[in-house]
Amino acid sequence: MNEANDTINLHLSEEIQSSEAIDKKYFNAMFCLSLQSEHNLSEAGVNTVIASTPTLLDVHMDALKCEVRKKLDERNIDPAIIDDIPIDNCLSHFDCASKRQTHIEKNLPYLSPQGVILGKYYVTVKGAVTEKHNLGYIIPFEDSLKHLLELPEVWHYVQNAHASESSEFMFDICDGQYIRTHPLFSRNPKALQIVLNTDDLEIVNPLGSHVKKHKITIFYYTLANIPPQYRSRLTAIQLLAVAKTKHVRVADGLQKLLSDYSEIWSNERFSMGVGHLAVSSM
Repeated sequence: MNEANDTINLHLSEEIQSSEAIDKKYFNAMFCLSLQSEHNLSEAGVNTVIASTPTLLDVHMDALKCEVRKKLDERNIDPAIIDDIPIDNCLSHFDCASKRQTHIEKNLPYLSPQGVILGKYYVTVKGAVTEKHNLGYIIPFEDSLKHLLELPEVWHYVQNAHASESSEFMFDICDGQYIRTHPLFSRNPKALQIVLNTDDLEIVNPLGSHVKKHKITIFYYTLANIPPQYRSRLTAIQLLAVAKTKHVRVADGLQKLLSDYSEIWSNERFSMGVGHLAVSSM
């Protein structure tokens, strides 16, 4: 929660300095999203927090108004002007999952997953043959990378390449011979170092009878420009693609699922500043 609070406070400070009007819905969306993503609260849990928070805020605002009235009265200023200031915390717009999703998509840099057809099959329904599709889902890589680099802390590490001072031991991938001798990274320490990973996951009891049916493959990436103590955190790991394992492993399923990612590397302008380090299976 500390990281989420620090982020909200930083954005709030910048907003106050740059604008007279604070977009409260933006910060409320940040607050709701942190409850879900940082603390894994259920929808019911988030609903409870959102329902009880306005009462807490009202108590604190009433106490603050009393203190402000005292200060105004000491300076012979009519304290009634406090009552002319409208106070609306806007949390009523976030009291259910559908409203939260709408505001998160509208007020935050939200990237919607996109479906990718990996294959097709046919089923017969009431005597009629219907074509069905095997789908995987991706997060557009270029947009995802753009949003990641817009974070000040991430951009700082990109602009300030890290490497271990000692040549005797290797503490990170950038200390290895591959990075040190790579024609791109040796020439441009600020080049983006993309590390692609893949994992197979079971989303049901592994002792059950339907394990293979529900097995999924996920692809995610990290930036090796970020120091390892921060790169290993969940917030630094970016989802790239997900699909059922059986659909990825047939025919050209893998190529179709990662086609958006692969097309990026054919862009000469993009590839001049980005290096593809590794694909590893955990």
